[in-house]
Amino acid sequence: MASTSRRRLDAFLRTAVAPMLRDEGFTQSGHSWRRRMDDAIAVLAIHGNPWNGSQVRFSCVGGLWYPAVARRLRQRAQRRPQWWQCHVRWSEPGRDHTLGPASADAALTRRVRAELRRLWRWLAPRTAL
Repeated sequence: MASTSRRRLDAFLRTAVAPMLRDEGFTQSGHSWRRRMDDAIAVLAIHGNPWNGSQVRFSCVGGLWYPAVARRLRQRAQRRPQWWQCHVRWSEPGRDHTLGPASADAALTRRVRAELRRLWRWLAPRTAL
């Protein structure tokens, strides 16, 4: 059974993040969204803090997995790479978000969406080898 913090984060992502990324052509699997573009598979993910208790903290991370690079490095093929497996990665240490009371969700939604857009703008030009 999922913890209370996990359920709160899942509910927030379902309403605040998933629709936006789905509209951008990403498919979801858990807290990760993937999109095949040019020579890469783009991965955007929400990385929850493993020590979440009553306070739900998470960060936005992402990367690009290049199948051609993986073949060259003799890495196993990945249809659904995770962000930490990507050849190019983005994460900003210390840039955590905290899911507070429901009344603050609108402001948090704006911040998280803006960060994911900024992350995608950084990754998108790097999708072609």
